[in-house]
Amino acid sequence: MSGHLKFGGLLLVMQAETEKKGGARIPLYRQISDTLLAGIRDGKFPVGSFLPGEMDLISRFDASRHTIREALRVLEDMGMVARQRGRGTVVLSTDAAPAFVQMVRSPSELFSYPDTSLFSTPLRGAGCSR
Repeated sequence: MSGHLKFGGLLLVMQAETEKKGGARIPLYRQISDTLLAGIRDGKFPVGSFLPGEMDLISRFDASRHTIREALRVLEDMGMVARQRGRGTVVLSTDAAPAFVQMVRSPSELFSYPDTSLFSTPLRGAGCSR
């Protein structure tokens, strides 16, 4: 299944769910996030500008709202955009912010770390810049 996407005046041809990388299918949300990422890095969406709204992205990519939100979440997790309720998605950076996250599955696993380990949780909005 292939779809033609009008994206900023350019006609992009994308194959939904059929593009392969190393023999594995690339999910549609990932294809969308990769397309938006390329737009950010190429200067189509400069730092400080807003990405198109969800409804616009839904029609451009012929995807569900859930798929679009997942694609935007990928960019947000990379530290490249910030989603603002009622305003949209603003571009913060053209480069991904490195992040290291250690998953902890249970409290007992948390307590197995040495006493010298530092445990912190990020606070949103409380004077933190992002």
